[in-house]
Amino acid sequence: MEDTRLSAHGSDRATAYNFSNKILRHEQGLLVSWLEAPSTQDGPTRIQLGVCDAISGQLQKAMTLGEGIDNHCGLSMLRAPDGRVHAFMGAHHGAFLHRWSDDPADPAAWSAPEAVGPSASYPAVVLDRQGMFHLVYRVSYRGEGETWQLEYVRKPAGGSWSVPVVLAKCPVPGYSHFMHSLSVGPTGALHVTLQFHYAVTGSAKQGKTKLAAHLRSDDDGDHWTSEGESCELPVTIQNARPIVSCLEDEEASIRIGTHVVDADDQPWLFCAMAEAPFGVMLHRTEAGWQRTDLDAACPDLNFVEGRSTATSRDASGRVHLLISTAAQGAGQGWYHPANELHHFAFEPDGRIQSHRQLTPDDPAHARWLPSIEFWNWQDPEHSCAEGHWYTYTHGLNAGWMDATDYEDTLKTEVWLGRL
Repeated sequence: MEDTRLSAHGSDRATAYNFSNKILRHEQGLLVSWLEAPSTQDGPTRIQLGVCDAISGQLQKAMTLGEGIDNHCGLSMLRAPDGRVHAFMGAHHGAFLHRWSDDPADPAAWSAPEAVGPSASYPAVVLDRQGMFHLVYRVSYRGEGETWQLEYVRKPAGGSWSVPVVLAKCPVPGYSHFMHSLSVGPTGALHVTLQFHYAVTGSAKQGKTKLAAHLRSDDDGDHWTSEGESCELPVTIQNARPIVSCLEDEEASIRIGTHVVDADDQPWLFCAMAEAPFGVMLHRTEAGWQRTDLDAACPDLNFVEGRSTATSRDASGRVHLLISTAAQGAGQGWYHPANELHHFAFEPDGRIQSHRQLTPDDPAHARWLPSIEFWNWQDPEHSCAEGHWYTYTHGLNAGWMDATDYEDTLKTEVWLGRL
């Protein structure tokens, strides 16, 4: 099956920030979200929802559900037990916009936007079997001496959003990125994976990721544990029980991807390590964290530095990793033009079952920022049946937003594929 081009007007981060589901199967078709570039310099990005044929993936219609201030404001989707589709849009240092619809293919059937959150970014949102929303997001405080933090809120069906709980706090003021993801496991447990990415100077350009951790709640977010023991909130680099840490090396840095939870209610996630092996798939068992070495399996691929990834699983128990990378020596950087999309499948015991390159070589345009259909433990019979759908961005990176040559109208292509 050939990939389908959804748009030629995508933002340079069209399919980025996959902390929540961006692809949703529905009776009216396959719902797919992406971000369109501004039509004019410093204009708003357009938050798109496409309705695609459920078999071929061909785009049938597209609509704009909202606008964002920049290329960080994509859309996340999920479906409630009553069938209603919910969308959370944006934001970047602002309030998320929540909209819902019982008829998502009709642009006029979507609710008016409701603001959620303060100075928030990167919604990681899930629904449990009772129809309760659970939402984790980064808060970027701008006051002198204030540090950025990761917060959690919830909203029962028909209720209101709770008071925020601070899950994690950056050790220093200035830029921080938690690369957080949130899921509901087969027992109903909540899982959060996160990293501490920061610079002592507060500069985004000098930031390094020093530690990754996993939090779990077995009572709908009332209490949290880490590595099987109760944990003090907020989690910090001082009190965290790390999955991986490089705190002892000032120059070292790691980077995690999003996680998926297996049938044993244990998380799996990719990590770009600070030293060889550089590409590692981590999965937790009762005996602790296990590692699968991707360098050994694919020595010709470059796993050094952070990579854009996406993770899911299927009904057989296999875990699926999409990763954008290039051959050794072809170029560094998570957005390098030589990057292509690769797929790894892992057996439930962690062994690599298969690997293949999904996109043909095009050294002038990166295929990156994959987003894969999320596994849904609330509906395991139908989740990701007959192969996962995924999206990716085909094009170049616009650069640092504070650079004088930053071109926010740079356009990319948005593509849809299926494993």
